[in-house]
Parts: sequence; C-alpha cells; structure tokens
Amino acid sequence: MYSKLVSEMLVNINDLLNSYRNLFTKEEYMAIKKIYFELKKSSISSIEELKNFEDRLIGYFGRAWNYYLSDFSTFKNGDDFRFVITCPTVYASDYDLKDRAFLSTSLVTNKHMGTFNRINYGIVCSVDESNLLVVSSKDVNVVGKKLDGYYLASTHGEENLYSREYVNNLQLPLEIENEMIKDNIVFNGDFIIDPNKNIYSDVSLNPKTTKFLGVILFKPYSEKDYKEASSLASKYNLILKIVDKDFYYDKISSIKYSKDKRIYDLKDLDTILYILIHIDTLLNEFNNLIIESFDLVNIKDEDTLTKISINRNLNIASIYLIDDIRYFKIDFSNGIKNALFYIDNVLVSKDIFKNELINVKSHELNL
Repeated sequence: MYSKLVSEMLVNINDLLNSYRNLFTKEEYMAIKKIYFELKKSSISSIEELKNFEDRLIGYFGRAWNYYLSDFSTFKNGDDFRFVITCPTVYASDYDLKDRAFLSTSLVTNKHMGTFNRINYGIVCSVDESNLLVVSSKDVNVVGKKLDGYYLASTHGEENLYSREYVNNLQLPLEIENEMIKDNIVFNGDFIIDPNKNIYSDVSLNPKTTKFLGVILFKPYSEKDYKEASSLASKYNLILKIVDKDFYYDKISSIKYSKDKRIYDLKDLDTILYILIHIDTLLNEFNNLIIESFDLVNIKDEDTLTKISINRNLNIASIYLIDDIRYFKIDFSNGIKNALFYIDNVLVSKDIFKNELINVKSHELNL
C-alpha cells in the first residue's frame, strides 16, 4: 500500500519543482529536493510517517495553489477563473467560523463549477502556505476527531484531521481540476453541467489563517440564492460577483464542437516548434493538450505523462519524457529559426535532437 502512495507523492513533488520552480529560492528548491530524495530512499511503515513527509512539504504546495488561483479583485464575468470557495450549509445569519477545526472548500474554475450539495453561491477563500490542510478531487468526509475506520488526513495545525479514505495532500490544483473534469464527463456526459452526479473537490483550510476575498453567485440563481449571497457579502464586507454558467458552457461547447479534436504529438520536434509559436491559439482549440498558462506554461498530453514547460521570460522549453531521465531543452531566445537544442545541457544539432525524440517514441511503442 505505502509504496504506491510514496510513488504518487514523488510524482507530485517532481511536478511541483518542474511547474513552479520560479516560486522558490535556490535554498527552498534544494530543501524540497532533499526531502524528495529522503522520501525516495525511506521505508515507510505507517500513515503517520507518510503524513510527516507531507507536513514538511504542504506549505510549498500551498504556495503553488496561491499562484494558480485567480485574482478575485480583477475578475469579471466572462474571464477564465480559478477560485476556492466555501459554500455555507446554513443561513448567512447563522454562519460562523468560531471553534472550527477546518474550513471546507471546493475548487471551481471556468471549466468546472461543481460545489457541495450544488449550493449556488460561496465565499472565495485565500489559499497559501499558511492554511492549506487537505486536498482531494472528491469528498473525503474530513472530520476533526478520530473515528474508527478513518485515516489520518493531516497533521498540520493544532489538531489532527481525519478522513474516510486516505488522502494524498500533495496535489496541485491543475491535477484536481483535470480529475473533476474527467469525472464530470464520465458521469454527466459534458462540461460544467451536472444533472446526474454532483462532482466537487474537497479542500480543507485552516480557518484561523484563511482570508475571505469575495462572494460569487452562479447564474441562473433563485431569489433565495441571491438574498443569501448578498447577505454573506454584507456580513463580511465583501464584493458580490455573478458567474454566468450558461456563458461558460457555450464558450466551451463552441470550442469542443466547432471542429474535430486535433491531436498533437509532444515527442515530434516539428510539432513542439509549432506549439511554441501558436501557444495562445492552442488555448482556445479543442485538442489533446492540457495547458496551464502563466509566465511558465505547462503542457501535458491528456493520455500520457509527456510534458513541456515553457519559460516565457527566458524563451526556454523543457521537455520531460516517459522513462527517459535525460533533460531535453530548446532555447529559442533568438527566435524559433535560430533555436538551440540541448540534451543534458550539451548543445546538439537539430537533427540529433529530433532523432533522439523519435528513438524515445519508438522504444515506447515497442514496449
């Protein structure tokens, strides 16, 4: 059991270092690497040992979550967004955070808007290294006291948290979003809408260090929904913003159904160079790529672990391949036509670079 969980954690730590390197100082980067190798060499024999490693790392993951989430203050309906919201299960007049061990929230984005009990409004919460506790793409019934049959969910904070199933808290928001999108399509047949099964994430935060940033209300909404959302905004002196679900559904549908799905091969050099030039166009195209776009653009094939990270400030693309530990890098700071190609930081010709990618692909096909 533990070896599989350790493997998942190692993959997520690697993803953190590759995707969010710019968030860490050299000293922090080396500290994370040290913990990574310590975990890789360790012989885990209990959940408590595993959670000890998570506790040492979850703050770094919280920093990545903070970077990933959208700025509520500048958000306008129609913009792409990523928020973590808590949906009160009581009237606004009765809502209180006192004496809570944790705050239950869900990740909502312009591609997935599932919330607990399909509650149509919520308070937008901060997430950072000070308050992230438990992370899951599914409801794991987090509780503040230990019960028979429950797993330790977090050792962070003043008391332990537990859940009905084991939770790997070292997960990044893009991973959570993608899992929810896939589940929603499987159970409900489409994006955003959830007529059959309610799909939502379970992100637990420390209420003592969480900031309330605003209130969102999903449209269409009832008179009661509007009243409660407005009451929450008034109670906490927050701005209320409305998110039109139909607008986002139409936007996704126009991309999805306007053309056949395009497939890009991330092990083909010509395709990679095309992607480097047309990255903004690909963001609005129905294709096989999962794209996370910031200063550092991360691109994955939806069906493989192949990944490209593009540093837009330095104009450097790093390529991470399955079962190949070599470092493939393209420096296009002088333009695509004058790009330089490196394997393990050794300058090679374009043809050698291209052929090595082909060799990797051929090896995988023959496995």
